[in-house]
Parts: sequence; C-alpha cells; structure tokens
Amino acid sequence: ELTKSEEYLKSVEHFKNISNPDENWVSHGYNPYDREEDEYNHHVAMFSFVTIALVCSAFVLAYLPDNKMFHWRRREAYLELARREANGLPLIDPNLVPPEKMEKYLPTDEELGDTEIII
Repeated sequence: ELTKSEEYLKSVEHFKNISNPDENWVSHGYNPYDREEDEYNHHVAMFSFVTIALVCSAFVLAYLPDNKMFHWRRREAYLELARREANGLPLIDPNLVPPEKMEKYLPTDEELGDTEIII
C-alpha cells in the first residue's frame, strides 16, 4: 500500500518542514546555485520576452504602412464619387465597358428563349 511505503513516509517527512524554502527550491534554469539571481533573471526574461515583445510587436503591426493600398483605394473611390456627384454624372457609368465589347458575350434573344430576366 502506498501510504505505508518507506519512500512515501520519507517524502511526507521531507515536505513536512516548509520553514526553509531553499530546501525544496527548483531553479528556473538561469542560475542553478543562487536562488535570488535565478528569480531575478527569470523575472527580467519574462518581462522582456512576454511584455515587451507582445507590446512592441502589436505597436509595430498597428502602425505598419498601407502596403496593400486598402486606404488609398477607399479614399480614391470617395473622391471619384464626390467628383461625379459635383459634375452631375451618374455614380457608375453605364458605358464603363463599351456595349460593342459586351455584345459578343451576351446571349441572343433566341438563346434566352422564355427565360425570365430579373434585374
């Protein structure tokens, strides 16, 4: 039985006295011999890697230039709409693509037959 084994009783006796925290100390891997330096280095590393890395990378990503020109396209579209409204033109030109070029791609009346056309 586990509760009566010698190893279990040794462990219970070992961990019973928690007045000396250095006795059961496990290093973070920065300095296996000095607890204070190990904890200090661990705190500095975690602050550097987690806090600074996340905050700085988020800041850089937030202020990257508009490489794909999303904002430029939207701004140009608004300027073009304002220009067309000011000149009294339709917002979208019905002859944006010349009708002569579209006729060869559209079906004829015979090909459409009785198909209902919904616009």
